[in-house]
Amino acid sequence: MFFVIPVRDKPGCPDDAPPLRVGVASGVVPRETVQAYVQTQDILSAAHEEASRLAQAARFAYDEQRQRGYADGLELARQAQSERMVEVVSRTVDYFERIEQRMVTLVTDAVRRIVCEVPDDVRVLAVVRSVLSVVRNQKQITLRLNPRQVDTVQSHLNDLLIAYPGNGFIDLVADSRITMDACVLESEMGFVEASLEGQLRVLRNVFERVLGSNDETTSSAPHA
Repeated sequence: MFFVIPVRDKPGCPDDAPPLRVGVASGVVPRETVQAYVQTQDILSAAHEEASRLAQAARFAYDEQRQRGYADGLELARQAQSERMVEVVSRTVDYFERIEQRMVTLVTDAVRRIVCEVPDDVRVLAVVRSVLSVVRNQKQITLRLNPRQVDTVQSHLNDLLIAYPGNGFIDLVADSRITMDACVLESEMGFVEASLEGQLRVLRNVFERVLGSNDETTSSAPHA
């Protein structure tokens, strides 16, 4: 006949050795001992189930936090990428602005060098013709010139009257306030001032306006 009998711990036995063994004995195991053993097994089973539940909950929490961290990291990466894109666009705009100014400066400087190589009489006569082309049918015209260039214009005065027959008498006046390659025309219509330097400034403004309009057209064009 088989019974469940308690076994005392012996020296040298492992700690996880079962406290009860099945064996053959002549005596009867007390009911309380059997019930205590059954209760112990129930407690151990419940503990294992609770440990499994806690482990599963921990894994779920870990996965949730990992997904949340991935989403947060992805959002931060998108923000950083947007900031870098804005920075690149800003640097590109600054670069093209510098290139634009450099192009305008190079062109105007080249024109200035070419003009400076032209003889003095050609430069001042070009300025005088520019102001005479503005006024028409004026009986009396006064041209104020730099004293060093009055004789040059005087020597070509007849040619100027032939080129602009609508105008009458042209009086040349030396004025030290007038710079080289410049003149001031006085007539009944008022004053007209012209200079080679002023024409170069106008040329520069035209270049800047043209390049600026191209930039605006490019920036406002629809993107495919």
